[in-house]
Amino acid sequence: MAEAWGQALDKQANDIETKSAAMNAGGDKPADVTELPGNAGTPDSSTLPKGATQSRIDYGVKAWGGVCPPQGDKPHRYIFTVHALKIDKLDVPADATAALTGFMINANSLAKASFTAKYGRKKPK
Repeated sequence: MAEAWGQALDKQANDIETKSAAMNAGGDKPADVTELPGNAGTPDSSTLPKGATQSRIDYGVKAWGGVCPPQGDKPHRYIFTVHALKIDKLDVPADATAALTGFMINANSLAKASFTAKYGRKKPK
């Protein structure tokens, strides 16, 4: 499962400037899901796979916040990590913080895989 999620995230990270969707920090994703559709991280969650949920991120919303380094700054590093969990569903409240969700993910992780992507925005002319 981790390899499939990694491939899905990698595909989206390659197109990060034009896509606003990617996985957010946490949430439930069915084990049989092998990719995410475009805009899967939007607040309405309308394109998430059936049974998948999003958790609240540090921005305070249940959505992918995206990447947005300052224009003209050197490219920033973004680390995407996929966890295989020993449970079917995270036992967190609907309004759980990103910190609590992350704790529960790590406490129930069997394995994980990560990849790093860099993204920068050119200074306007």
